[in-house]
Amino acid sequence: MPVLLLAQGDSQAKDLLRSAIESRYGFKPPALQALQLELKGKMLARIGPVSSWLPITVTAQFKLPLAFRWEYTVRLSGMPVRRGRQAYDGLVLRYDEGGEPVVETDARIIHSVQKRLWAAMAALLTPLTEGFVTLHSPDDRILEATNHETDDTVQLTLGDDSMLHAVQTLAYNPQADEDQWFKIELANRHMTFDDFILPASVTVSWDDEPYLELEPVGVEVNCHLPDTLFTLEED
Repeated sequence: MPVLLLAQGDSQAKDLLRSAIESRYGFKPPALQALQLELKGKMLARIGPVSSWLPITVTAQFKLPLAFRWEYTVRLSGMPVRRGRQAYDGLVLRYDEGGEPVVETDARIIHSVQKRLWAAMAALLTPLTEGFVTLHSPDDRILEATNHETDDTVQLTLGDDSMLHAVQTLAYNPQADEDQWFKIELANRHMTFDDFILPASVTVSWDDEPYLELEPVGVEVNCHLPDTLFTLEED
């Protein structure tokens, strides 16, 4: 079955996306409406005066195309030292780190989260086939994808084998208080969860400085995710 592309764009860009999707999923790419990921790995976290790589577990939930929830626990010597939740319902960004949910009002942070969310969606590849996306290919291994609902653009880098190697976008980094390149690098090796295929691991960086490494340990595809999850009101 050929990959169905509703996206607009030049023919080389569409061919690159088709090849990347077939390289990941074969000829039966999933139709994604919702996704829940259980992840584990390590995060560069500041505890006291120093930053160290510490174990992290994450539950990430997505209702495509523009809602997400991210819940994490960072541990030190097996004990939780930081917990937090962040959610975006497509309009409002909320977070909490052990207290009542807070509504984020800084437009730079909200737009940065929106751009990073689009990068994460692009890493799944199939969201790029939709009609609100325009594709452009500046060369034979680079694909640019613009979401015209948000006017956000990400750049995808493919290998000679058509596998997706990295997704990046220029976004505001609150820790550095400046715009930097946010990059998701994907492992060449894949893992399969009930016929759904994901990279075996990802590395997330700001300006090529890694701060997060994750691997999937559990996946639910097109599961029921109530809207209250994305407003932090489910409790």
